[in-house]
Amino acid sequence: MGLTPLFTLGALFAQVDKFRQQREDGIKQMLASVGEEIVDYARTHPGYQDQTGNLKASLGYVVVLDNEIIIGKFEGDKPKGVQTAKDAMDEWIAENPFAGWRLVVTAGMQYAAAVESLAIPVLSHAVFTKLELLRHFKKELGL
Repeated sequence: MGLTPLFTLGALFAQVDKFRQQREDGIKQMLASVGEEIVDYARTHPGYQDQTGNLKASLGYVVVLDNEIIIGKFEGDKPKGVQTAKDAMDEWIAENPFAGWRLVVTAGMQYAAAVESLAIPVLSHAVFTKLELLRHFKKELGL
């Protein structure tokens, strides 16, 4: 005489799938939140004089899962800067395949690196250190 389960395998797998989906949604929202914070800080604390507005408009982020963009934000009042950032992001993702989750933040204008090399912060001052990012992850996931 054995044990008789009071559930079906389908119900068990449904609960596992529900749990997995909740975790994925949490990871996606958490990465998007970090991306928002980085981009918002970089936009509101520029270390440079943005003469055309394109550099600030080229700041953006995407959350990527298995090389597919799940969510992203590129906004600005200069279409050239926004489009340049989107194109740079698409190119970078295609050139750097990765399995799993990624948060990618960009200053998409070609001259952003040159500005940073002059010790004038564009995006670097807004990026969290690994420890700060880990603390943020733990807080968001309730760990």
